[in-house]
Amino acid sequence: MRTLAGAASTAVGDLVAGPAAPGRVVGVHPTCVYVVRGADLVALETADALGLPCAVRVAVDQRDEPF
Repeated sequence: MRTLAGAASTAVGDLVAGPAAPGRVVGVHPTCVYVVRGADLVALETADALGLPCAVRVAVDQRDEPF
């Protein structure tokens, strides 16, 4: 498993700051992975992605193919 540094939006800070919890992947794109956890949606984005307010941005670009 690969570990990446990331920065979270304040909109999802509480979701990602707590203990690990299961989620369900609902979409995978070259720059983003969408995960549902309970009633919440979190996007995991590459550094060159759109920059959604519900996102955690990782320190790699799309060309690194992290997803």
